[in-house]
Amino acid sequence: MITVYILKLETDKYYIGRTTKNVYERVLDHSKGEAGYWTKIYKPKELIDFKPNADKFDVDLYVKKYMDKYGINNVRGGTYSSPKLTNEKYNVLREELANANFEKVKKARSKVYNKQVTKIIQPNLDKKEQECTIM
Repeated sequence: MITVYILKLETDKYYIGRTTKNVYERVLDHSKGEAGYWTKIYKPKELIDFKPNADKFDVDLYVKKYMDKYGINNVRGGTYSSPKLTNEKYNVLREELANANFEKVKKARSKVYNKQVTKIIQPNLDKKEQECTIM
């Protein structure tokens, strides 16, 4: 059985890991500096959450969710455990996160576009209404 766990670390950093051990024992390993290079640099402060019965791919899913929320440079775990990511990995992550947020960006752009169109069209509509009323 795989458990995915999420640690909040010093200086608002996060680590997401997976284990087949008891999750509390694994967190203790991190606290003693016996697991995860990221948690040797930034000491664990608290176990935020854990997901028992996880899939082996879930750790990367949670890493990406946390990177999206807190920033790529503030989260490590799974495939992205190295403290310094290669440019290639960093760019792939940026692209994946941008793609995941596409609908949010599209909606924001749509609101801006609608405001711009309204500013252009509304005065003309008002003018047309006045012309129709005058006749």
